[in-house]
Amino acid sequence: ESGSEAQVTLIGNLVDETGEPIGLSTGIARNLDDSDFPPLQVFTNRSGRFALLGAKPGMYRIEMSGGGTVDVEAPVGAIGLVRVGEVTLE
Repeated sequence: ESGSEAQVTLIGNLVDETGEPIGLSTGIARNLDDSDFPPLQVFTNRSGRFALLGAKPGMYRIEMSGGGTVDVEAPVGAIGLVRVGEVTLE
């Protein structure tokens, strides 16, 4: 197989329990389906928007440096941009 399946970019908005954006924050995303897949950097802009670059299909747990986690999924067969919408940090 030529190339890598790590060609997915997950895009979404990260908010807290009250719906407030979690802006200018960083974290790590780990692939829960493949423990050998390297962790990916996550960061949010002022409005809480994040992009997870270089992902491959599977479930990811995002752990933010300020505390809290959220799970997002890159569907099987996904390539390119996957919009996950608004996700709430728990």
